[in-house]
Amino acid sequence: MGWVRFLNMVIACVSLSGIAVAGASVGEEAPDFHGKDLEGKDCTLSQFRGKIVVLEWTNPKCPFVRKQYSQDNLDGVGALSSMQKMYTDPAMGAVWIMVASADPASSSYLDAAGWKAQLEKWCASPTALIIDDTAEIARLYDAWCTPEVFIINKEGILLYRGAVDSIRGADPNEVTAPANLHWLRNGLENAIKGRPVIPPETIPYGCRIR
Repeated sequence: MGWVRFLNMVIACVSLSGIAVAGASVGEEAPDFHGKDLEGKDCTLSQFRGKIVVLEWTNPKCPFVRKQYSQDNLDGVGALSSMQKMYTDPAMGAVWIMVASADPASSSYLDAAGWKAQLEKWCASPTALIIDDTAEIARLYDAWCTPEVFIINKEGILLYRGAVDSIRGADPNEVTAPANLHWLRNGLENAIKGRPVIPPETIPYGCRIR
């Protein structure tokens, strides 16, 4: 089958089994972190204990991220923008934290003012966005690409890590394709209702965090 293909299969199996995930394994307590939101206020995971938390790694230059924020679908609102608005509503009560892990020298880096403008462009409404310019939080969670998402329950246990959905391309039309499996949305629905999140892990796809 070829060594490259074989190696990719091994990596996929290890990732899905949760064996080699450093610091953030499904079924275990999610690592606490410390960062600053766009207003300069402290933001930690532990301050949201008692709420469902979504962590979303993001990059404004990544086409796979832009796919999820494309306004060509869902009545002019991107998939993730729509989900943020829905699940952070008091009726749902979830917390949504976007994490931008990019070196200040990177072309994808934005400062606080740049991110405020980008969120407005995307019609995004996360609870907070943390600029993780040292990639410390990314290392804590072993997050390696954008978009990559995590669901944490009210007790601080990691329920899901992986991709937003199943069609691994950058075309915005894939979001609403009938064959697309909306893993993040379905996982959130189950987490909020206290049901098991299935699957608990998928392999994320997107742009490498550097």
